[in-house]
Amino acid sequence: MRWERKNLGITTASSMYNRDRLTELQLRTQERRLVMVKEIEEKAGSMASGDLAEERLEGIRRRAHELYEARGREEGHDLEDWMQAEAESKNPK
Repeated sequence: MRWERKNLGITTASSMYNRDRLTELQLRTQERRLVMVKEIEEKAGSMASGDLAEERLEGIRRRAHELYEARGREEGHDLEDWMQAEAESKNPK
């Protein structure tokens, strides 16, 4: 009799439970996928910002070396040169 009801399009309590359970599992799966996508995007963003930070540091290194060269390669001013180069990178002219 149950088989006939399903074939006639009549939904039994057990099939409704299974459908609701499937929907719940699908929602959880979708939520997990969204979380994974968000984590991937965050990692990609941090990698990109890491690249920008590396570029900024490289610019500071170059500018500090330029200051060292402009001073006639006088030793003992490396921290001053670095601080000036860093300040210039934060506040470009």
